[in-house]
Amino acid sequence: MWPFSDKLPDIYNNNGYDTDVLDYNDHEFFNYKKQNKKKYFNKIKGNGVFKIFRIIQNYLFPYYFKKQLQVLDEYYAIIVFYHSSFLNKYIDLLKAKTKKIVIIYAGSDFYRASNKDLMSNKLLLDACSKIVFTNPGMAKDLTNFYKNYAQKFSVNHFGLNIIDCLIQNKEKIKTIPSKAIRITIGYNGSDSQQHIKIIETIAKISMDKKYNLEFIFPFTYAGNAEYLNSLKNKIAQLNINAIFYEEKLSELGVAEMRANSDIVINMQVSDQASGSLVEYLATGNIMIVANWLPYSYWDDFKFYYHKVDFDNLSSTLAKILANYTSEKESSKVNIPIAINNFSSKSRLNEVLQILN
Repeated sequence: MWPFSDKLPDIYNNNGYDTDVLDYNDHEFFNYKKQNKKKYFNKIKGNGVFKIFRIIQNYLFPYYFKKQLQVLDEYYAIIVFYHSSFLNKYIDLLKAKTKKIVIIYAGSDFYRASNKDLMSNKLLLDACSKIVFTNPGMAKDLTNFYKNYAQKFSVNHFGLNIIDCLIQNKEKIKTIPSKAIRITIGYNGSDSQQHIKIIETIAKISMDKKYNLEFIFPFTYAGNAEYLNSLKNKIAQLNINAIFYEEKLSELGVAEMRANSDIVINMQVSDQASGSLVEYLATGNIMIVANWLPYSYWDDFKFYYHKVDFDNLSSTLAKILANYTSEKESSKVNIPIAINNFSSKSRLNEVLQILN
């Protein structure tokens, strides 16, 4: 089951595995061999009287999901991406369909889950044969919480769609010349990205005309209208130049957004591995990240980046801007590292090994 990605099913399908996708987020079942996609549950949208029907539908959804599971074939392996407590009630059904259950943690399914959900999730951890992370630090955190399962752990960085896009569309990527230095804040619209706190922390620099700065806010997923409006009000109050990406982008559009940025500041509350930030590294962005985020595995790849907390964020940014040309040159070392280590081709064998 792969609710949020279509890349890995493509890889398995193209390497001799008959692959199906059961999506419990968009309520779709996709048979790759027949190229047949169907909805197994149609969700009503709308307000007013429709709200009553939505409540009824939410109550009925587990029945339809169970029904879809029951009619599935038996599989060599079932991969569960995003370990939701929702799946706990279907463990016996999953075990009846395969002898190999693999869990791939996304990050928020551990770091932002409640203790109650984490404890109930032990049921699926007990049933699975392999637990996959994209960051070795998360394996340590999970061990500290559960005190076992280490024998099932596997670390896999996977390939990143946008890096593949950068490689395949090098001549198509449009870079827009600008006299301003463009600084991207966070990589999605969630308030956990702490956009407002970042802007308030660097307000003095952002309003200093000698720097000629332009801020980019990627809000293509996550977040809500209330938080977005609060951020826009803060931007207006500080009178700084800002660009908001609010509509969903194609892979080429995301690649261009990465390529048209110069500096990235990421101070989110928690994270696992952040493929999005690696994509920014692949385009030569100067990288500033919070020192509490688990990106120490970047050091193994020799990425060049800056680790800060909110107390020294402003001073670090000021030093970078004062030495912008040399910082930009130093950050170029990240481009081949990201391209050579995080493309689908470079990670193909690891991805296939998940099923062994």
